[in-house]
Amino acid sequence: MLELLFGLIILGIVVFIAFRVIHSVAIGLALILLVFVASYLILGGFPDLGDTPLIGKYLSRIPRTSGDAIAVIKDTLYNIEILNVARDSDDNLLVTVANRGRMEARNFNFFVDNQTVSIINSPKSSLKSGEIAVMQLGWKKDFKTVSVQTDQASNTFTLL
Repeated sequence: MLELLFGLIILGIVVFIAFRVIHSVAIGLALILLVFVASYLILGGFPDLGDTPLIGKYLSRIPRTSGDAIAVIKDTLYNIEILNVARDSDDNLLVTVANRGRMEARNFNFFVDNQTVSIINSPKSSLKSGEIAVMQLGWKKDFKTVSVQTDQASNTFTLL
């Protein structure tokens, strides 16, 4: 009987603390909403949180629209980068490609100056997250841009 009494007392304390925490969070969110409504009524628009002096640098990474949020997620999952472009001894292009995304990159297509180029030698048909590979392309002429395209991502390397 004594254990039941202590159990109920502890349960009551936990429930009381939980309600206090929820109450405090709700009041905080209501005050933040009130500030937004007041700024809308006074200034005619919502403030740009990225321009806030102390916290703006952290909030600038927060997407503003649903399209921005989808783009951030897609860039996190699928991100390919051209690290370097060089020539081999036969004057073919050597393109160093890194998979910076979280998902596997496959089905590589390369374009040099907006023309499709064949891959002569590729060490792998797909790149796992964090892997780097050098692709040999059949292009012997001069170029200004090299682009890589996969099923989900693309990147362009431009000579300066």
